[in-house]
Amino acid sequence: MTLRNLKFITTYKRGNMKKLFLLALIGAFFIAANVEAQQGDVSNSTMDPKAATYYNSAIQFMKSEQYENALTSLDSSLMIAKDYRMYYMQGQANLKLGKTAEALTSFGESVKLNPEYDMGYMAIGNTHLALKEYEQAINDFKKVTEVTKDASTKEKAEESIKFSTNAQSIEFYNKGNELSKQSNFEEAIKNYDLALSISKDPKYYYQKSLALSKLSKTKEAEDALNAAVALDETFDLGYVALANIQTTNKDYAGAVKNYEKALAVTKNDNLKTNIPDYISKTYLVAGNNSYKDKKYDQSIEWMQKSVSTSPSDAAYLGLVKAFIEKKKYADALTSLDSVKALQKTVKDEAIAYYKGMVHLNKGEDSKAIENFTIALNDPSYKKASQSQIDYIKAKQKGNKK
Repeated sequence: MTLRNLKFITTYKRGNMKKLFLLALIGAFFIAANVEAQQGDVSNSTMDPKAATYYNSAIQFMKSEQYENALTSLDSSLMIAKDYRMYYMQGQANLKLGKTAEALTSFGESVKLNPEYDMGYMAIGNTHLALKEYEQAINDFKKVTEVTKDASTKEKAEESIKFSTNAQSIEFYNKGNELSKQSNFEEAIKNYDLALSISKDPKYYYQKSLALSKLSKTKEAEDALNAAVALDETFDLGYVALANIQTTNKDYAGAVKNYEKALAVTKNDNLKTNIPDYISKTYLVAGNNSYKDKKYDQSIEWMQKSVSTSPSDAAYLGLVKAFIEKKKYADALTSLDSVKALQKTVKDEAIAYYKGMVHLNKGEDSKAIENFTIALNDPSYKKASQSQIDYIKAKQKGNKK
């Protein structure tokens, strides 16, 4: 069981992972942070009287959502006099009409006329944020903190800086996910790294590890997962993914340890149900590899842990094979009974073959031939079974002579 084969890892949603609907998030924030144009009429003492008449009309048009009419009135006002408030309202009207480029120009003119106008910079920042121009937005909000004399406005600007920074990291993260879906893992990793350069987030490291695993960079993938769980000790998927990499790297004890950590912290019922099976399969892999290395005692130890954690026909068959090598035939036959009782993946022919091997080693030739004959029906065991039958018959023939 490898990391790349665990389909649930990429589809399972952690309960404490926030959904990253970036566009909706920015849109909602923009509306909330947007500062509306001044709603009160201006007096003739603060603005050219004729210009103020058109400006006040524009305010009324804005209130009634007649934005084109508001722009017309503002154009007339600006032909008479230039005032930062006119440009600011012009920017607001353009935004309402979806004209972001024009809005930026208007807000820019507003702060040119009044370099201390904090709301003008705030509006420019919000517009850049809506356009996903994060660096510009951050610089605009920083400008607000420099010029404003209002504590509340400064606090909002500082919150906007944090929001923009986080939104930028999410943008890189989402782009990395899209590139991963397209199997462009090298570019995906670059975007995850960009996201991580802004914000250290466990799920960024996690997705990066999946991409690294696809490129067979298991050491780097393991490092990324270690970083993820170091940031969040309750990150259950991080432990599961880490355990799978460790299984691939034959660090079975480490894999089991991380599965147990995942089981201890997870609140996901699916993981709670499946993790014991994952641990059992890890022991099974360890037992099979020990058997291949002819370390039969160690194989028996791993297989016994596997069946004690979550019994399976495959693990019991592993015990049968190791017991035969250790000449523990009674234990092998008992394990074969368990294979049959739990039979799910092991074929009848496999059971018959190893039962034949037990009888062969016990000198019970007729029972051995009976079972090897059944095993002949499976291509995987046909050659070996025929070889054993031929051996027994040759031995019997030799004895008769």
